[in-house]
Amino acid sequence: ESTNSMWVILVSLLLWRFVTQDHSYAIGGNSEKEHFEKKGKETLSKKTCESCNTYNMMRLCEYLFSFNQKSEYFDWYENALLNHILAQQDESGAKMYFVSLLQGHHRTYEKKYKSWWCCTGTGMENPEKYENNIFFFDGSTLYINLYMPSRLETDGISLEINTDYPYSDKISIAVKHNTEIDSLKLRIPEFSHKAAAIRHGAKEFREIEKGYFTVSNIKGGDTVELTLPMEITEYKSREKDVCALKYGPVTLCAPLGKITDKVSEYSTLGTPIILKPFFETRHEFYTVYFDKK
Repeated sequence: ESTNSMWVILVSLLLWRFVTQDHSYAIGGNSEKEHFEKKGKETLSKKTCESCNTYNMMRLCEYLFSFNQKSEYFDWYENALLNHILAQQDESGAKMYFVSLLQGHHRTYEKKYKSWWCCTGTGMENPEKYENNIFFFDGSTLYINLYMPSRLETDGISLEINTDYPYSDKISIAVKHNTEIDSLKLRIPEFSHKAAAIRHGAKEFREIEKGYFTVSNIKGGDTVELTLPMEITEYKSREKDVCALKYGPVTLCAPLGKITDKVSEYSTLGTPIILKPFFETRHEFYTVYFDKK
């Protein structure tokens, strides 16, 4: 990062593509037993998706975006943030080393005073990732890359994002008085490219350029309304006849009962299973990947 040479940027880009395109899982994490597998493999085990790896890939993503503002960087970043980083700790703050994607398995959290993994350290830093990259400035252009309730207060700009995303597809950006924004770019996730819509005052438009809606000449008192319709989509594993399911940016899983229960009671009696966000699943058995046959 200190040199910013073209060689360093190129190598960084190649690494990012190598990991995200050929060695990542449905939740955005990567690696199996701390190693990259042979290209084309996507083994499900108790030791998939080391959390440190995702933390570092997010830092690499930030670095690459600072040179080239491509929406694909934050499409991946959002996937990793919601489905791995948010899922890495439980309600007590306990972290995970690996996030198991073995079918029918569960999460293994650190034990207080008995675990101090590398992923404990980066896990302590992860919560700042929720807000760290919502906004990005490139000269007079303001990018909004992540959608969560937040407020931006800086010289000449004051605005607020109101949303329940990803539980809702509605995002409202309220611009405060004494604010002027020459160009506002809103990232449109790939899953919503065909159906996303934006309204600024009486004007509504759907034209996306390089993964962003661009709204110009924003004044204090304006409101920008963004809609990102979601639907169930299939994540195609690199393994034959295996898939995962997503709803918008959220990776879904099938909860199979609390760890104290018998999984067989949930998996063999034909009882309907309601899918839910993977990041909501904690001390219970689950399945993220499904056999298609």
